[in-house]
Amino acid sequence: TDSDGCLTPESFVKYREAIEAAYPLEFDLLRTGINLLPAMLAKWRCFSVAFDLLAAENTEARGSVPKDQLQLLAYDAGEVLSQELCEWLLLLHFRHNRVMADVREYFKKRNRFAEHQTSRVDPDNRSSLSRDGASALWFSNRPRVVPRVLERSLLAAKYGLVRGMRATTSAVGLVSSAIREVLDRGFLVAAMVARVKAEMGRVACSLEVGDGESADEGFSCKLSLSRMDNPTRSFSQLGLMPGLGSALVIDFLVRPDISDKLVSRAVARLTVFLTEHFNDELERIPAYQTFKVFRWIHEVDEVQIVRVGIMLKSESSLDSVLKKLALGLKCTDLLGELSAGVQISSSLTDLLANTRYKVAEQLSGRVDFSSSIARKLLVSLAEEILYLTEMEESASRVEMEERRHAHRTATRRTKKVAESSKQVNVSLTGYLARLRTRTDADLGSRAARETGFRGLCWSLVHFLRASKATSTEFRFSNLTDLLFGNAWVSSRLPSWLTPHVVAKPGELARMFKSFSSLLRHQLEVHWKRVVIYEKAGRVWLEQEKRAQEERLAKMSKKERAKLVFEEEKRALAEKLAGLGIDVGEEVRPAKEPSDVEYARRMKLTRTLSERAMLETYESCWRALVGVHGIHLQTGVHRFSLAFQGLDIFELLPEPPLTPDPPGRSKKR
Repeated sequence: TDSDGCLTPESFVKYREAIEAAYPLEFDLLRTGINLLPAMLAKWRCFSVAFDLLAAENTEARGSVPKDQLQLLAYDAGEVLSQELCEWLLLLHFRHNRVMADVREYFKKRNRFAEHQTSRVDPDNRSSLSRDGASALWFSNRPRVVPRVLERSLLAAKYGLVRGMRATTSAVGLVSSAIREVLDRGFLVAAMVARVKAEMGRVACSLEVGDGESADEGFSCKLSLSRMDNPTRSFSQLGLMPGLGSALVIDFLVRPDISDKLVSRAVARLTVFLTEHFNDELERIPAYQTFKVFRWIHEVDEVQIVRVGIMLKSESSLDSVLKKLALGLKCTDLLGELSAGVQISSSLTDLLANTRYKVAEQLSGRVDFSSSIARKLLVSLAEEILYLTEMEESASRVEMEERRHAHRTATRRTKKVAESSKQVNVSLTGYLARLRTRTDADLGSRAARETGFRGLCWSLVHFLRASKATSTEFRFSNLTDLLFGNAWVSSRLPSWLTPHVVAKPGELARMFKSFSSLLRHQLEVHWKRVVIYEKAGRVWLEQEKRAQEERLAKMSKKERAKLVFEEEKRALAEKLAGLGIDVGEEVRPAKEPSDVEYARRMKLTRTLSERAMLETYESCWRALVGVHGIHLQTGVHRFSLAFQGLDIFELLPEPPLTPDPPGRSKKR
C-alpha cells in the first residue's frame, strides 16, 4: 500500500487476479452498467432490441417494421433523424433492394450455379422494413446528418413522449393479462375478494426542506381524487361530448385582456400540431375516440382557459373494466382516497430569473402524500401474480432441463448403436441448445437483476401485509442536505445539477438565461431557413409550371386530352382507394419524380411542417400563460392535478414576428 493506506495500481492488479475466479471483473462491471462489448457490437445489440420491440408492437407487419416508423426505430436505437432524412434513406434502401434483385436475376440466368443466391429481403415490399434489410441500412455508409439543436430536442421530446405512451399501454396490457390469468386459474374468487376488500390501509408521507410552513406563496401543485354523482353531466361540464368512458384534459390559462382572434389562432394551431404529430399514436390507444382543442371557462376558478381533451369510449371506464372481472369490485374498493401536494416558497420567476436568489439558503418547500388503499386485496393479488410468475419460470427451467437430459440420453444411445452396428447413416433429433449471444457473467447479471426486482416486490408485499397505517416524515435543514447529503441521491441527479449551482447566488438564473438566448437564436435561425426555402419553393413551382406548359405545347390536341383523362382517372382511383374500394391495376401509376424533384418536395414538406411548429409556439406564447391543471376522469372518478405558478410561457423568450409566406402579403 501507499502512504495513505490505499492499494497501489500494481497491488490492485494482483488483488484482482487473486479473486478473479470467485468474483469475475466482468460481473462487477456489468453491475455498474459498464458495457464490455465493442462499440459496433453494442450498437448492433441496441438496434436489434429496438427492432424487436417495434416489430412486437406492430403485429400486423408480421416481424417487420412499417416504413413510417423509421424515425421511432432510430430514436430507440439511440439516434435522432429528421423526417426528410428518413424519406431519403427509405428511397435509397428500396432502390438498393430492387437493384440487388435485378443483379441476382441477371446472374441466375447466366450461371446455373447462382441458384443458391437468395435473399430474405422482398424487393417488391415498399411498405415495411425487414430485419435484415433494416440492419443493412442502419450499418451502411448512409449519410449521418445531425439535426440542429432545437430540431433535435423537439424530435427527442416527441418520440420520448411516444415511447412513454406505448410503454404505458403495454404495462396496462401486461397487468390486465396477468390478472386475467390469475382469475382463469381460480387463484382469486369473488368470495375471497368480498372478505378482504373492506380492510383498508392508510399511507402518509411528508418531506420538508427548510421552513416548510412558509412555502405557501410560491409554486404549488396539488393532486386529488373526487367522485362525480353523474358522469355524463361531469363530462358535459368539462366541455366534452356525452357517452364517454374516460377523458384526459389539459388546461392552459389564457392571458388577461387578450383578443379573441389570438386565442382562436392558438386553438387552431394546437389542433393542427396535435393532428400532425400525435394523432396516429393516439389512434393506437385501445378504445380511443377523438381529441378536441377548444376555448372554455374553468368550472371552478371561472377563468378563461384553452382546453385539450383526449376522449376514450365508454368501455375504457375503470369501473367497466373491473366489472368484467366479475369480482364485485369498484374503484373505491381499491383506492379509497388520494391526496398529494408540492409547495415551494419561491415562484419559478425567482428561481429562473432572479440573479441574486440563493437557492441553498432561501428555497424551502414541503411534499405531502396521503392515500387509503385496499391493503389486503392488493396483497392477495400481488402474491398470486408473483407466485404465478415464479411457477411459470420454474416450469420453464424444469422443461428445459428435461429436454437437455433426454437429448444427452438419446445422444449416448445413438452413438452406442452406431458403434455396435457400424451404421453410417444415423440421424439424431431432440433438444438443440439456443445460440449463445451473451456471456455467462452477462446472463448472471441479468438473472441477478430480475431476482433483485422480485425480492423488492416481495418486500413491498410483506410491508403492506404487516402495516395497517403508516406515517413517514423526512426533514432537511436546507436543499443542499437533501440533494448532496446522501451518496445514493446525489448519484441519481442530472450532471448539470452540482453543489455549485445550488450554492452560488443566481447561478440557476444564469443557466436559464443562457438557455433562453440559445432558444431565441435557434428560433431566428429556423425562421431564416423557412423564408429561404419558401422563396426557393416559389421559384421551383414556377419552373415546374413553365416546363409543364412547354410539354403541353408540344403535344397534339388528342395527346393533351388523353393526359387529362389519365390524371382525372388516377385522382378518382386514389379517392376510391381512400374509401377502401379496390380499383385493381387498371390505372396507370404516376411517373416517379426525379431525384431533384423528390428532394425539392421533401424540402417543401419539411418547410411547411417547420413553419407550422414555429407558428404554434408563437401563437401559444402570445395567447397563453402556462399550464393551469390536468384532469383524468374515468367513469365517476376524477383525478385532478392543479398548478399554481406554472407560467412556462412567461419565462420562455418572446418569439419573433411570424413572416408571411411569399405571395400572401400581396393578397392582403
